[in-house]
Amino acid sequence: MPVTEIDKTTGSLNPPITVALRSEILGEARKIYIQLPEGYGQCQRNYPVFIVLDGEWLFDIVRANLLFYSDVEVMGNILPKMILVGIENTDRDRDFVPTPDPQDPPMFKTAGKADIFAKFLSQELFPYLEHEYQVLPDRTVLGWSFSGLFALYAVVQLQDLFDNYLCLGPAIWWDNELVIRLFKETPLRNKKRAVITCGTDERGGEVYESVQNLLKFLEDEKPANFDFEYLEFDDVGHSWSVPQAIAQGLLHLFKGYVPKDEIKTTAALKEYYKNLSDLWGYDVIAPDWFLLDLMNRLWEADDRDSAFEVLEILLVHHPNSSLAHFYRGKYLALLNQMPEALESYWEALKVELSHPVPNNIYLRSYRKKFEEFSKTSN
Repeated sequence: MPVTEIDKTTGSLNPPITVALRSEILGEARKIYIQLPEGYGQCQRNYPVFIVLDGEWLFDIVRANLLFYSDVEVMGNILPKMILVGIENTDRDRDFVPTPDPQDPPMFKTAGKADIFAKFLSQELFPYLEHEYQVLPDRTVLGWSFSGLFALYAVVQLQDLFDNYLCLGPAIWWDNELVIRLFKETPLRNKKRAVITCGTDERGGEVYESVQNLLKFLEDEKPANFDFEYLEFDDVGHSWSVPQAIAQGLLHLFKGYVPKDEIKTTAALKEYYKNLSDLWGYDVIAPDWFLLDLMNRLWEADDRDSAFEVLEILLVHHPNSSLAHFYRGKYLALLNQMPEALESYWEALKVELSHPVPNNIYLRSYRKKFEEFSKTSN
């Protein structure tokens, strides 16, 4: 599959990449937007993939929220870091609607090729991402209206495509509520998690009413392997609800990434993230700031062995965290292990300098400590 890189925009630590992916299945080139998480490529770590349908409309909104909520310095990294992939439309009726329009004459003349679009995803886009980027097999999809219909259709009919679903005002009304019939007929082989949203101004319309019909079925029948949550937003309609639905939907879909209750021991830490990994279907890594906080609390409680155990977890999973090396130096200095402390301060300096935009406050602190300990070591 020939891929043409179109441009690389500036404006963030990892600017979004735009590529043109030539699809033999669709018979056209599709513009794809890719946002890599901060720190990508600085260690051998793979990331979940977040697919944004209607990419020309929704990618920038999702990108802004994901960068904001996964930024350590802004929000404390309360969402996992992911590789964000937006797909620009050429014919959304064709690609997102699973069956032809039964109206005569049809209003949606090209509708009914969703399975072909799914083939493009599974046989062309996903292999391209796996070849070019450090991706995990865990995939989330976000869709709105017709693309939300496609996402829910994929839950039951295309079960290997995605694991998590954020469906904003999905057009479940299509084909006499085809999706609800499919949910009734088709058992799910694997665990799926979904957030479905609507605005209150949609009440009385076909989108809102069909969503309520799906929710009633899900609440009454409780189909196995489908964990869902419904969010409703006041005083907004089908389009106006989208920005807040994206923000809240992300937080609800990935809630639990940071524990709500205080973790006090390394055993509790390991158990929590093992359970979360089992639920999400891949090895979930605790955010570095959370591990740093736990490590310092354990040290202050004079549980040094546990503090060092958390530090080792931090260094393994976040080797590009300069603070991890800095605190290792601090702890070793307190234990009077000066050569090792000096080495850790030097490592903190090197790691911070390797970042695309080093933190000058950290650098000044690291240099000061390194120079101070260099003098005492001589």
